[in-house]
Amino acid sequence: MNFTLSFTLPEIAYLFFIYAFLGWTIEVAYAAIKHGIYSNRGFLIGPLCPIYGCGACIILLILTPIKSNVLILFICSVLLTSTLEYLTGWFLEKKFHERWWDYSDDKFNINGYICLEFSIIWGLACLLVVYLINPPIIFIVRKIVGLRYGFIPAIILTVILVIDMIISNKRVQEFAKNIRTIELMDEAIRRVSDSISFDIYKSTMESIDAYEEFTEQEDVAKFLKELEETRSDLSQKSVELGASFQDFSDQIREKREQRLSSRNILLADIEAEITSKARAMEEERKKTTESIVSEIRLRTKQRAKFMNDHEKSIRKYMTKIPGIENRHNFK
Repeated sequence: MNFTLSFTLPEIAYLFFIYAFLGWTIEVAYAAIKHGIYSNRGFLIGPLCPIYGCGACIILLILTPIKSNVLILFICSVLLTSTLEYLTGWFLEKKFHERWWDYSDDKFNINGYICLEFSIIWGLACLLVVYLINPPIIFIVRKIVGLRYGFIPAIILTVILVIDMIISNKRVQEFAKNIRTIELMDEAIRRVSDSISFDIYKSTMESIDAYEEFTEQEDVAKFLKELEETRSDLSQKSVELGASFQDFSDQIREKREQRLSSRNILLADIEAEITSKARAMEEERKKTTESIVSEIRLRTKQRAKFMNDHEKSIRKYMTKIPGIENRHNFK
C-alpha cells in the first residue's frame, strides 16, 4: 500500500500543539476526577503533553489512508498508541528515574508502562479523533496555514516548546541559569500553565461538588422520586398505548380484509353478469345470423323461380315469331 503524507509540515506543527494541549487538559481533569487532587500534569513546564501531540500526529499520518476500514484502523491504533506509550514511559524512567504513570496494579499490564484497558481506550479515542474530532480541527488549521503569514505562530510555538524542553531537562540547569531570558520565560510559562490547570481543576471539582449537593438535597430527592414515578407511569401508559394501537391495527386489518372480500365478491358478480350477457348476445347473434341466412336462401329460391318462369314466358312468346329460332338459341 502506498502511503503518502496527508498533511504539510505547518499543519503537522499546529496539530501537534493542539492535541498536546487537549491531552494536557484531559490529564488535569482526570487527576481531579479520579484522585480529587490538583495536579499540573505533564513533563514540560507549559500546558502541553507532547506524548498526546506525537501520538495524534503519528495516528493521523499513518492511519488516515486506511480510515475507510474501521476494524483495521482500531487494531492499528491500539498497537501504535501502546507502543508509543511504552517507549515514552520507558525513556522517561530511564532518563529521569521517575515514572509519570504506572499501570502495575491494573490487569494485563506490561512492566506498568501499558495495560489492556487503556490500550483499548486509546484505540477508541483514535477512532474519535480520526472520524469526529480531527475533521473540524484540520479545517481550521488549513484556514490558518492558508493565510499569508499563517506559518509564523507555528514557528513561535515551536521555539517556545524547545525552550520549555531545555528548561525542563534537569541536566541543563546550569545552561539555563546563564540565560536570564529563558528563566523569565520559564516563570511566565509556569504561571500561565498553573493558572489554566488550576482553573480546570477548580471547575471540575466545583461541578462534582455541585452535582453531589444537588442529588443530596431533600427537594431534589423528592423530585427524583416523582420523576421516577412519572417515568414508571409513562412506561405503563406506553404499554397501554401500544396495546390500544395493536387493537386499532387489528381492527383496521380486519376491516381491510372485509372490504377486500366484498370487493372480490362484487367483482365475481360483475364478471358473472358480463359472462351471462355475452352468452345472451352470442345466442342473439347466432339467431340473427340464421334468420338472415334463411331469408337470403328464401329470396334466392324466389329469384330462381321468377327467372325460370320469366324464361318460359319468353320462350313461349318467341315461338310465335317465324324464324326466330335461327337467330337466337334458347335453351
